[in-house]
Parts: sequence; structure tokens; C-alpha cells
Amino acid sequence: MRSSRWWPVAAAGLALALYVRTLAPGVFVADFAEFQYLPARLGLAHPNGFPFYMLLGKLWSLLPVGALAWRMNLFSALAGALAVGLTVAFVQRLSRRALPGLAAGALLALSPTFWLYSLAAERYTLNLALLIACIWSAWEAGEDAPRRRGERGGGDGERKEERRTKEKADGPERRRKENTSSRSLRAAAVRNSLLSVFFLALGLATHPSDALLLPFWLLFLWLAMPTRRWQWRFWLRLAGIGGAVQLLYLYAPWRWLAFSDWPLLPGIGRSSAVYAGLVHVWYAPGPRWELMAQYVFGLGGYAAGLAGGGWRAALARAADLFPYWLADVPWPVTGAGLFGLFWLARRQWRLAGMLAGFAGLLFVMVAYIQQGKNDAYLLPAFWVAFVAEGMAVDGLLAAGRRLGAVVRPLATVVLGLGWVAAVGFLLISAYPRLDHSRWNESQTWWDETLALPIESGAGLLGHWSDLTPFWYLQAAEGTRPDLVGLFPPDPEAVIRPWLEAGRALYLAAPLHGWAETLASDFRLTPWGGLTRIDLPGAPPRPCPLDGPALETSAGWPFAVSAWRLDAPVLPADSPRLWLCWQARTSLPRRTFLSITLAPAEGGPGLTLEAPLINPWYPQAQLEATSRGLGLLPFDLPLGRAPGVYRVAARPFYFREADGQTVYWPGVEPAALGSLRLPPQTGFRRLALDDETASPLLWRAGPLGLRAWRVSAQAVRPGDPVQVTTLWQAADVTDASVALALRVRDGWGRLLA
Repeated sequence: MRSSRWWPVAAAGLALALYVRTLAPGVFVADFAEFQYLPARLGLAHPNGFPFYMLLGKLWSLLPVGALAWRMNLFSALAGALAVGLTVAFVQRLSRRALPGLAAGALLALSPTFWLYSLAAERYTLNLALLIACIWSAWEAGEDAPRRRGERGGGDGERKEERRTKEKADGPERRRKENTSSRSLRAAAVRNSLLSVFFLALGLATHPSDALLLPFWLLFLWLAMPTRRWQWRFWLRLAGIGGAVQLLYLYAPWRWLAFSDWPLLPGIGRSSAVYAGLVHVWYAPGPRWELMAQYVFGLGGYAAGLAGGGWRAALARAADLFPYWLADVPWPVTGAGLFGLFWLARRQWRLAGMLAGFAGLLFVMVAYIQQGKNDAYLLPAFWVAFVAEGMAVDGLLAAGRRLGAVVRPLATVVLGLGWVAAVGFLLISAYPRLDHSRWNESQTWWDETLALPIESGAGLLGHWSDLTPFWYLQAAEGTRPDLVGLFPPDPEAVIRPWLEAGRALYLAAPLHGWAETLASDFRLTPWGGLTRIDLPGAPPRPCPLDGPALETSAGWPFAVSAWRLDAPVLPADSPRLWLCWQARTSLPRRTFLSITLAPAEGGPGLTLEAPLINPWYPQAQLEATSRGLGLLPFDLPLGRAPGVYRVAARPFYFREADGQTVYWPGVEPAALGSLRLPPQTGFRRLALDDETASPLLWRAGPLGLRAWRVSAQAVRPGDPVQVTTLWQAADVTDASVALALRVRDGWGRLLA
């Protein structure tokens, strides 16, 4: 049907609309943030560099639309939509039906992992689109390759009635047409095989895991193109095209040498380009060819693990990956996919073997390396499962066709309605947790942190992945270019040399197991969301505030030498409380301030909470006389009324053992004056200000849940998590309503 040609375009368009609607608007975290700024700067990402993504991303970053982070996020969304459209078209071509293609495309588009990686800058969606193009082109080459003279060779998927029609034809004219058709098919087979190796080579230049497809791809072409098996010129052409595309890896030495003029970091002795987040930590100035080779081939422990029997260990722990698999390919989809793979093997056994072998080897490889993004590495295996699911739908339609003229349309209608119901369920269930359109926690945290008084030239210490949002702000927005991101938190290689060089240093992220003796070897000072690190015996830094001292009761565990309360200016702003404090007694790390805002004209007030000390402070207790700077932003609840509020504060802490709230004896609230809150702007359905909304109005009796917001503060077991909800009353009620929350982990297991 001519109209079926538009189904892939429509599917890609709908997927793009969904991804753009839920797209992350700004800087994200970890590798996402790295790929938001590095292509524009033509930097060297972590191994193996991903040159095709970097070069294509550089061109894309030049578009004069939106902020750089949003543009690069959009790049992933566009590549994700392309992969969805290709999936629909490929399965539709395999089955010669629209519904199987739509089923496979919908499962891919709405799978949680693929959806997530379509919302922020990453190379996985582009890589999958290239893999699909490679596999499709190889299959087309096999379909067009002749088996015998004058006979089309890929006919294991050809319909029986078409073959019978060909057998009836005879005569010179028919033979002439067959010879012409055979030459065209041979040319098409060669052309498609060359296209396939081109897409595979681009995939290898996007992500090295595509090398796992290479043996199955070669075997497929060997089996599907028997007349080309011993034509060495044909295989040399394939190797030549693949090798020519791999010249993209010259990007690594080109950029390696381009950063050679960056000076070494004083006290650390390494290139400052590393600590500006522009090159990988293996980088060293000059033509260090052995390091470049390690960088391009991604060597760094994998080879040692293989020599030590790593593959045997990988097979032993492969079961650890099943939670990742089932999160995207649940048991019903897995079961139907096995049937679909069997159905595909009956018609296209070479293709089924290539797909199954690639997915299986990829699964073992991910079990072997066991890195932090197992779900992302498994995306091609998920795609194979979704293609098999589409072929399962084709098998059911074929079975319905054999049942007769009455049952056949009924089976089509039932499967079509089932597909619509499944798509609706996946969309409604996944939308709230995958909608990142209002996700700005990374931007907010770094804006608040960089608003602290930090000396020019100071270092911000953390793990590499925790510093990438900071480097994005420096590279893309020019924020505090005078600061240096330092990693890892190594006392002897980084911390002590930096401090001995007379530079200020702040811990900006959790230690992740590094520097366990940091608290005993150095003096630590809480500094807003940071922790200031000084050598023992260094003079304490004076309070940077000019405000007055705060009058507190004797029960307060700390004295406040200066404070300031910043009122919100815009409706989306939060009030911020600044404190210079000194502990009067041993102070738990989990110390919070409870802020009450009472309307000056009477009425219900507000109670807000914020931590005095950042959650990853390396000590569980602070000794008496410890000093610190507190910057406490308070998230105003939804629906609060504008006007003047009287503000008071009272400290409390959470016991480490049971997480219970404890107030110090004799603690009385301290008055902080008054605060004027501006009116809130109205919210619109699906376009809220800093909240996450469901596409449906969740009802609880007469109340409907309109929006909610969860605190983005990093927490440990027992720490409080602030949840703000906005309800709308559908009817007048005086019933008492209680809100109960359940906490589940990433695999759906109930935690609390």
C-alpha cells in the first residue's frame, strides 16, 4: 500500500514530538554534560573519543537555536526519532505489513532506557540509528544477491504465490528480462553491501561496541551472497570503505596536539586542559603515541581482565544484567520476542542468526565490563528484542490469515486495538518519571554553589563525572572561568600539592570512596554546598557576611555571628538564608534548620526545611568551636499566598540510628524579621513551573493531584526527602485527608 510508506515518517515525527516535549532544557549530569559542551569545543571525551559523534556534534552545535545544552539534547532526540522511524520501516519491509513495524517502533520509542537517552546529549541514539541502517542495508544486499544465474537470491522471504507466477513465465523475452533483472539485482546487492559497511564504519567511529556486530555481519554476507564469496576485490572494496571511514580516528592525534600549548597546572604538574574538562585524564602534552593508542583502543584494564579469565567471570555474573533487561523488555515482551525470533528464522534464518548472535555477544560483553551504564550498552540488544516482537505480531497476523476470511480481519482489529492499548499504557506509566522538561537541579545547584564567596583561582574538588556540569557552565556560558575543577580527590597527588601551592580548595561532590583520611589529615569547614579544605594549622577564613549577629536562645547548638535573608525577586525564586556560624557543642552532620513563615495578617503559615551542612560532608560529627558558612535556599510550596510573612528559624537534627527528628533542649525559635513573597504565576496543565505533572489528573476522593516536586538534595539512608504536592478540590469536603508515600528502587522493589 502506498500509504504504508508514510507510517515510518509519522512514527518518527511522533517520537520526535514526544522527546522534544520531555527534553531536558539545560545542563544535565555526568557524561550527558560532557557531551553537551565537548563537541562545540572539539575536545577529547573519555575513551575512545567517539570522533564521528564529536565532529557531527560540532556542526550541530553551530545552529543558532537555544542554549548549547538544549541544542545538544535536541541532537539526541532527533537521532532517537530517526532510529524509531528506521525500525518501523525495517520491520515493515521484513513483514510487508504496517502493524508489525509500528509495534516494534512503539516499543523502542517508549522503552525507558531509549527514551531517557533521547532526552539529553549522548551518542547512543545516533549509534543505534547507524546500526539499524547497517543491518537493513546488509539484509537488502542478501535479498538482492543471486543464488543461480537469472534467479534472485534472497527469496527465503519471498511469497510462494510470487514464485509460482515467475515459474509460469517462459520464452526469450522473459529470459532477456530475467537477465536484465539479474544484473540490476547484482548491482543493487553490491551497492547495499557497500552502504552497509559504510554505516557500520560510522557506527564504529561513534561507539566501539559496534565491533561486536562485525563477525556476524561478515558471516551474514558470506552466506547471503554466495557468488561473491571468493571475489577478493569485493571484500577489498568493503575493507577499503570501512578503513577509510576509520580515518576519522585521526581526530584523536589532531586534537591531542592542538592542546599541547595549554600550560601545566601549578602544583599538580599536568595539563590545565585536563582540569578544564577539555581532554581526558590520559592526556599529556606532546605526541605521546603510546598514550594515544591506549586512548583510541580504550585500553585501561579490560585487557588485564581478559588475561585473568575475565570472560569466565563475565558469564558467571551475566544474571546481574537481567534487572536491566526486564526494565525495558518485560517477561511478556521477552516471551513474545522469542516466538518472533523463531518466526523470523523460518523466513530469514541468516538475519535471525545475525541478530541473535550480536545480541548475545553484546550481553556477555556488558556483563564483562560491568560499567555504570549497562542499560545504555544493552540498547542494541533491546532493539533486537523489539524487532522480534514486531515479527511475533506478523506471525499472529499470518496465523489469523490462515483461519479464513471472517477471522482474518477480526485478528487484525484485535491486534491493532491491543497495540493502541499497549502504547497508551506505556506512555501514561512512563511519562511522569521520564519527563525532564522541567529538570534543572544541576543548573540550580551550581548556580547556588557558584554564588558562594569563592576566591579567584580556587579549585573545586570532586570526581570527574560530578564536575562535568561545572565545566559545561565554564565552557558554554563563561561562568567563573577563573575556577579550576580538580579530580580525583587524591590527598597526595592532588589535594596536598594544590594547598601547598597556596591555592584555595573546596570539596564540591561526594568522595566516592576516595580520601578516607581527609578529615584527619586536613581541616574541613562547611561552606554552603561545598566543604573548604585547608592544611592543618592554616588560619580560619573570616566570615564573608556583613550582617548582624543573630540573637538565639542558650539551647541553640551553634552561634550565628552574621546572617542575611535574601527575599525572592521573581516568582520562581526561592528565599535564601546566609549564616556564619560556630558550633557550641558537637554538631551532627545531619543538622537542619526549620524555617516558619507566618503571614503578618494572620492565616495558615509555611514550614520549610533546609540542611545547614552539605549531605556529603566527610565527617558524621563536627567538633565544638567548628565554624562554617551556611547558604540555605528554601523551596516555596506550590499554591502559597503572596504577601508579608514573619520569619523565624529553629535548628534540629536527624538521629543516624533511626532517622528521628530531635530538637536540642531549650531551643527557641529565633526571629529573622519579615519577608515579602511575590505572587506566584499560574500554572498550566503539562507546562508547570519547576514541577512534574502527570498527563492525567490523579484522583483521591474529592481531590485531584495536579503536580508534585521531589527535593533533589543528595540523601543517604535515613535522610529526609522533601515532597511538595499540589491538589485541586473537585468538590467541597471537610474530610480529613492523609498522604501516604511509598518508595521503590529502580527495579520496582518496595523500600518504604
